[in-house]
Amino acid sequence: MKHNGNGQDKDEKGKIIHFPSSAERDIHKKQKERMDQDRAAAAAKLAKQAQTITAPQPFFKFGNIPPFIRALAALFLLVHLPLYLLAGEDLRLQIFYNFGFIPGSYTGAFVWHWGAAIAPISYIFIHGSWMHLGFNLVMTLALGTFFEKTYGTRAAIIFFTLCCLASALTTLALNPFSTIPIIGASGGLSGWFAAILLMIHQQSPGARKKYGPWPIVFFWGLVMVLPGLLLESSALAWQAHLGGYLAGLVLFTLLQKGKIRL
Repeated sequence: MKHNGNGQDKDEKGKIIHFPSSAERDIHKKQKERMDQDRAAAAAKLAKQAQTITAPQPFFKFGNIPPFIRALAALFLLVHLPLYLLAGEDLRLQIFYNFGFIPGSYTGAFVWHWGAAIAPISYIFIHGSWMHLGFNLVMTLALGTFFEKTYGTRAAIIFFTLCCLASALTTLALNPFSTIPIIGASGGLSGWFAAILLMIHQQSPGARKKYGPWPIVFFWGLVMVLPGLLLESSALAWQAHLGGYLAGLVLFTLLQKGKIRL
């Protein structure tokens, strides 16, 4: 090996061998350190992502509930808790008849009282038992959250309210002389359910089948109506469920076609 005096040597075959200067060695060292840091940061990011994916996710997150659904669930509880923890059975029954929706109050079959003026709205927030409340709360959180996150708070409020009003009006039309109060939010929940049925069908791969969504829509309509028709002693207000369900189908169809804006 021969030295040529320029920081380079020649080997026996005449090839030039370059020896890096101290400045070049420093640059190379810094580049290597930077690459090591980048690799370490990437590894840490991947580990964090893997931990997020594999870590058990909570079944229920309060922060994920949109504002209207949160307020609606709170109103259900605020009405129900004192009604069943503080009020006696006689007072509770009196509240049902004063603020529940009684078709006969509007046809002369039942005495008119001032509560009937607000009953088309007040009946929504009263529930007949803990099971009734629990079921409607679960359905509110599931159906309502999906609908509100998809269409927004304003649309969720209007849609729910219209379905509840349609529920009361359908009950009045189909059973005008009834003196039994209907209570609960099932009409509005049935409307949301109908809308989500149509939404799911639209997003499914076979959405353009010959009969469209109507077979499944008809089937669920029967599921809502038949128990009340077949069981005379059933406490299920099938007219109210049917009214909210049909209103949900009509409103969602009009909404999708751009005929209305909520």
